[in-house]
Amino acid sequence: MLTIACDIPLDQPHLWERVLKNDHSVCGRKNDDAFQQIRIHLMALFPLEAEAIDEIGAQATKEVLAEVRAAIIELRLAGSPTASLPPENE
Repeated sequence: MLTIACDIPLDQPHLWERVLKNDHSVCGRKNDDAFQQIRIHLMALFPLEAEAIDEIGAQATKEVLAEVRAAIIELRLAGSPTASLPPENE
């Protein structure tokens, strides 16, 4: 995962705003390529978030994003991008 490559702690408040402002100091490990990919993904996410708010409402969007963030944090803490995936034979 890109956040693991950059060692970005996802639980810090306002961290994503700093990434969008190109603030590399949020990284615990230097990886310019991964950092730029994270920025690009975030820039693409914000219009989608606005569209989701229009479609399903602000509260539902907030709940979905909270679930996504929790899953990402769980993967990061597990240390492996595939740690929570079921075995392939299931």
